Amino acid sequence: MGNLRKRLASPALVSFALLWLVLLLIVGTVEQKYIGLYAAQQKYFSSFILWQWGILPLPATKSVLVIISLGIAAKVLHISAWRINKLGNSLAHAGVLFLLVGTLIGGYNKLEGYIVLDEGQSKGYMEDYYAAELVIVQLSDAPDEVQDALQANNPDAGPDAGQNSLASHTFKRQQLSEGAVLQTAGLPFSIRIDKFFDNVQLERVSSATRQYDPNEYTGFAKIFQLSDKKSEINREEDLSGTYFTVTDEQNKQVIGRYAV
Repeated sequence: MGNLRKRLASPALVSFALLWLVLLLIVGTVEQKYIGLYAAQQKYFSSFILWQWGILPLPATKSVLVIISLGIAAKVLHISAWRINKLGNSLAHAGVLFLLVGTLIGGYNKLEGYIVLDEGQSKGYMEDYYAAELVIVQLSDAPDEVQDALQANNPDAGPDAGQNSLASHTFKRQQLSEGAVLQTAGLPFSIRIDKFFDNVQLERVSSATRQYDPNEYTGFAKIFQLSDKKSEINREEDLSGTYFTVTDEQNKQVIGRYAV
């Protein structure tokens, strides 16, 4: 263990790690121009492994930060580091270690987005450019613009359509894989994800639309066809979409096929 500590505390190890970190910063910044800020951040700076050309695994930023943290920890956790003549140097290293550990912990627990609050209200909802989710919401609990949209799509429901027994249900992106069946307690129907698109191309249905029968769908899906589209360089411009089938849980009859 003593030999391992000496190897980890070696200035050469931390120096090479810092050089690799500088290289990652340069390459990631250059590639940002071609793949966008979000993709470059995920590839180089928010991961442990960088898959170069899809086949060569290299240490990404998080791995390098772990190596640097271990090297500094091996140095400052040894009793000899806290002698009077080394106290200032050790405190400086301990401060850097504290920042690195905080960065690694924060990377796992942070949520990025913004909260939408109407004037005079204390409750709102969070929006994130990069996180998709499917939400079934009781009309009376929805924001005004959602209520207006639901009412416009279902004008026969009347102004009290939201006063029903349905609670709000949220399904995260990882649940929206093709073929997944979404069910929760209190929801009288199930949802099967037929197709999910991280970035969707909308095409108005016409007689020239190929391999698409709008009569098989309900509502929005009768008018627009969804297809896969390459992600935008600016990922916040991506528009997620999904086809899904709704089935009545009581009689197992298909209610309809929809698109969102």
